Amino acid sequence: MSNMAEESDGRMNRIPAARVKTIMKADHEVKMIANDAVFAVTRATELFVSFLAAKVELQMKTSSRKTVKRSDIELVIPSYDKLMFLEGEDLTIPEENAKAFEDDETPKEAEEPANNNNA
Repeated sequence: MSNMAEESDGRMNRIPAARVKTIMKADHEVKMIANDAVFAVTRATELFVSFLAAKVELQMKTSSRKTVKRSDIELVIPSYDKLMFLEGEDLTIPEENAKAFEDDETPKEAEEPANNNNA
């Protein structure tokens, strides 16, 4: 079975729920997390990333480029009230955290195919 939950429209989540749950558990005050909460946070994250990506893509095209630059994100943030919470944030990943992303392995159950018919 895959880590991705199927939605009612048949689309699979793009962000693995197991990864979201791991991030949520990083808060030491959190003891248990309901599956509904993981799904809601995963879906909200997908919507946020989709919104930000669409707006950054518009900015990128305005600049007649095919590559997203940090400056595109920095120009988009003040343009939308929804993104103002990012204003003034350092958008770089600290080096010690970047190494953790590189070394991180995909859980074994995510690597298994969804259909195991060996017949």
